[in-house]
Amino acid sequence: MPAKRKAASETSIATIGFEAKLWLAADKLRNKMDAAEILVGQEQRAWGARFGRAKRARRVRLRRKQPNQSNATTRRLALRGIEADIGKKHADTFRHVQHPDLLQLLRLVPHGNELTHMEYTIDGNQIKISLPITTPTGKVRVKRSVDGHAAIPVECCTVPIAQGDYLEWQISYDTMEAIALSVVPGVVLQKPHGTRCGYELVRLLVESRKIGALSDERFNELAQFVHDSFQSGIEEQEQIARVEDPDANTVATRFGFSLHYLHVPNYWRTGATYSVEVKIAAKQKAVGNQAMIFVNLPVEHCESQNGVPIIARCANSKEKIRFTVGAHNVDVVYDTIVAFAVASVAHRNDLIMIFDALARL
Repeated sequence: MPAKRKAASETSIATIGFEAKLWLAADKLRNKMDAAEILVGQEQRAWGARFGRAKRARRVRLRRKQPNQSNATTRRLALRGIEADIGKKHADTFRHVQHPDLLQLLRLVPHGNELTHMEYTIDGNQIKISLPITTPTGKVRVKRSVDGHAAIPVECCTVPIAQGDYLEWQISYDTMEAIALSVVPGVVLQKPHGTRCGYELVRLLVESRKIGALSDERFNELAQFVHDSFQSGIEEQEQIARVEDPDANTVATRFGFSLHYLHVPNYWRTGATYSVEVKIAAKQKAVGNQAMIFVNLPVEHCESQNGVPIIARCANSKEKIRFTVGAHNVDVVYDTIVAFAVASVAHRNDLIMIFDALARL
């Protein structure tokens, strides 16, 4: 009996030593993947590789069916299921129209900028332009003149529009958005910072010639003027002057501040129903000054789209008003092009490309 008790004691000691080895092995395996996790990871990688091969194969099949696709834009259209031939030659559909129906369809799709684009319709021998009036921080806004001071923007959704207010439109002649409503597809500007299309002002120039409001003789005058030799413009010649008022006595001068006035050059050309303004301002994202061109349209010469008078009421949400261009005021187009031509050398070079492109249409 004493011998058996001794054997039992030795057996107990051996079991404790084996458990210690198991715990040591478990500590070494801690934070490691178990077999199930390893299997799941392998299956995920296998499915990912299989899906990638299938996707690449589908791209190859679609490209073989579409030999005329020439850039990333038209290839993306192909991958979305458009498997027909949408081009007659190796070219960009949006800059050299290969498929007018597709381009028109894309222009009808809302793309978030409905309140920044000029809309237009042709009514006989008139161009009816629609512009927004509810974007006081945008490129089109209602402004109000103040005696002896610069005009200020009006929040016309909450403040009634008054007699004498006008619509300030920072008109453009090119854009990077090739599907904008007023783009002229055949006018392409190859500029250092990217390719751009004729826009807004170019559209007005083209349509005013079509309806006969702008004669060929006046168009040729503009083309000749743009191509004339040009060394510098308003942007290169004018500067913003600063003048100190030594007699100023304000709340700030008592604390050592001095009062200065900035004299900003502004050029105006006033017509019967419009005015064109060339304004000098400091560049926001570059060094130096820039010339900005605005077309100012008095609200009394505009009309609402629903026939309700504009003056003495607040504007509706996202409301647009209409301005008509015809033979009686086509000078607004003529004078705006002249303003761009004299504003800067850069604008003059862009206009040369525009008129050269129009000559090829």
